[in-house]
Amino acid sequence: MFMKNIFHGRLTKDIELKKTNSGISVCRFQLACDRYAGSKKGTITEYPSFVAWQSVAERLANNTQKGSELLIEAQYTSYKKEIEGQQYPITMVEFEVQKFEFCGSKRDRTTGSESAPAATAAPRTSSNDQTRYVAPSLDDFQEIDGDEDDLPF
Repeated sequence: MFMKNIFHGRLTKDIELKKTNSGISVCRFQLACDRYAGSKKGTITEYPSFVAWQSVAERLANNTQKGSELLIEAQYTSYKKEIEGQQYPITMVEFEVQKFEFCGSKRDRTTGSESAPAATAAPRTSSNDQTRYVAPSLDDFQEIDGDEDDLPF
């Protein structure tokens, strides 16, 4: 069986990269993820825990900071942990990161500033052909005459 989980959220703090005794890179972190909990509760924020290993851990630690917006594909994992003073071990739950994607703008990842909506972003210049990107406006569209049943959509 296979269990895949998708999360979208923001880092709660900077990721600290560590090494195991055998030199394998690892990091643990949490995301702040909003979810709808019904009309009475509205939206609530959950803080799932994640672990990433090797190159995934290194890329996360080197390219993110507190507040970075991420989309994460992860697998559920759990383990028992002995806690001093507790009669029985507790079950710890975390998600092992398989893949991740950056959300928001590149500027957010490097400076940590709030992202601007795409519609108000400044025009960009392509490095290959030096043509300017300009967001389309509604003035570029025209009404199509004819019967609505004839349209393919």
